[in-house]
Amino acid sequence: MHTVLAMSPFCALIRGSRAFASPGSEAHRGSSPPCCSGDVGEGLRRDADDLRRPTMKLAAPEGERWVTEQLGELLTGQAPNIAANMQRMATRLELSQQQRAPVDTCARYLHKYAEFLRYDLYLAEGYPIATGVIEGACRYVVKDRMGITGARWSLTGGEAVLRLRALKASGDFDEYWAFHRAREFERNHQALYAHGQVPETATAPRERRKALLRLVP
Repeated sequence: MHTVLAMSPFCALIRGSRAFASPGSEAHRGSSPPCCSGDVGEGLRRDADDLRRPTMKLAAPEGERWVTEQLGELLTGQAPNIAANMQRMATRLELSQQQRAPVDTCARYLHKYAEFLRYDLYLAEGYPIATGVIEGACRYVVKDRMGITGARWSLTGGEAVLRLRALKASGDFDEYWAFHRAREFERNHQALYAHGQVPETATAPRERRKALLRLVP
């Protein structure tokens, strides 16, 4: 008998246009989970520098204010407006085609992937909008254990250890271990009896044994 579990919503965090262009990405599958680009804010800061350096008409404090305003627009899902603001700013500063090329590139990016930059919707649903939490998890869950000095792993062994670490880090280990013991009992003991009925036995009470499994952090 198989139990069908309802899947929770999930999202794919994508960095940069190369990830969007990948044939196997969520953006190409037409799936319902949103795909968020986590490095747009840094791109806006670079564009502020591109606007400021050629003519120095945009002072550093003004550039910082401009970035803050655009980030506010970004968090309300206004990527096309940001692209238009950037191009208007480049025109107002009278930048040459070469000077404004990085700005125009970023503006085209915002227009092209605007449907994936709906941060207002993602925040309303409680989705993450940056990749820092994933990068931190990769370091803590994977690298801190798999990269210890002298360690060598097979694919099977490494996968098993990472699954346990993921359960421990998410606070689900105790629930999983109870489930695991119940399934082990069914497979190795209960399945040996007719109709799965294990006869009751009278046993003398005994001290509770210590847990045999100790999870190494």
